[in-house]
Amino acid sequence: MNQETSAAVPYSVLLIMDPEVGRPPTSFGVGTVASTPTCVAVTVLNDADGPVSIELTDSATPSHNSPVLLWTGELETSGRIAVLNVYHDVLLVCPARGVANVAIWANNTWEPDQIQVLVDQL
Repeated sequence: MNQETSAAVPYSVLLIMDPEVGRPPTSFGVGTVASTPTCVAVTVLNDADGPVSIELTDSATPSHNSPVLLWTGELETSGRIAVLNVYHDVLLVCPARGVANVAIWANNTWEPDQIQVLVDQL
């Protein structure tokens, strides 16, 4: 499975979570990534500066365009993982385990314009 899209991201934040059970973090602190047991929030390129290329895949390794590991861990789901904007518009979605192994890669650490989400699928 490999899905891709490109989108201007409102407020420069992507949410990686199950839309049914995900609870976003309440703040970022000083980092690019914040997480809860059910959601990872990632800051990306400002929407005024252009679109962000987003890929959701079950690949075991990141592409050469995304050399920076931003986050890796487990997310609790009800059976799917999605990439959403802060308005909870689903940009990409795929099936996932109840506790999914997820890795988020980017092309740089500050305002990346390429994000790759690797999900250990069913």
